[in-house]
Amino acid sequence: MDNEDFGRPVANCFGVTRDEPKVLAYTGNDDGKKLFMDAEVNIDKIKAFGEDFLEDKLKPFYKSDPIPETNDEDVKIVVGNNFDEIVLDESKDVLLEIYAPWCGHCQAFEPTYKKLSRHLRG
Repeated sequence: MDNEDFGRPVANCFGVTRDEPKVLAYTGNDDGKKLFMDAEVNIDKIKAFGEDFLEDKLKPFYKSDPIPETNDEDVKIVVGNNFDEIVLDESKDVLLEIYAPWCGHCQAFEPTYKKLSRHLRG
């Protein structure tokens, strides 16, 4: 995308860099799903991507930190790519805190939150 006025904000929204060509789709409706083609860019792959998009077979893209390698503490780290698995799992009771490491209120509340998690874990 060469147009800095239009292209750069769109590229930033989708997490696209200038490193290589990207094929993506965006539903543009209420769910606003972003979908990326992770395969080599060629006509057959683009056609398959388009067909999978129309049949709602593609996995949505989430801008996300990597899933932590270890996540076995009482307070779990939830990122975009494991949110559904942890937070939306109906077999679990979940209390979600949105935490920002630069936030003073979050930092002050962290010891209390960890104590609460130990108490709730039993």
